[in-house]
Amino acid sequence: MRKYNSDYLEIGVTFTGPEQQPKPQCVICYESLSNECMKPAKLRRHIETKDPEYKSKSLDVFKNKLGELKTSRKTITKHCGANVNENATLAYYKMAQLLAKCGKNHTMGEELILPSETIVCKRILGDAAAKAIGTVPLSNNTVQR
Repeated sequence: MRKYNSDYLEIGVTFTGPEQQPKPQCVICYESLSNECMKPAKLRRHIETKDPEYKSKSLDVFKNKLGELKTSRKTITKHCGANVNENATLAYYKMAQLLAKCGKNHTMGEELILPSETIVCKRILGDAAAKAIGTVPLSNNTVQR
């Protein structure tokens, strides 16, 4: 597996994903490429074929585009609330497991548990916590699946 080299930015490519398993990503068209493309010749070919007007641009242009890409990543992460959704999903799995172990009806999650949790959180922790609790998917169909 090839590793990302910071010199690839001169070609117009950065990386996405974890640093242990980076995937090349074009800073112009934001296309993610396979790890096999992490060779300078293949990266140059991408720029020449997909974004030919940028093949002779300076490093500063690519640094500006990289800044734009990082800003858009932050914006998307901020608005999607990745942490809240991930925590809600983990909480859902634990609650679904408890419902299954008790042998209770699947509808108990959406009819009793979620409304009571929302009331308690709203009263003790405030509206923001109650809103976060509301993101836990405890509908009958979800728990059943």
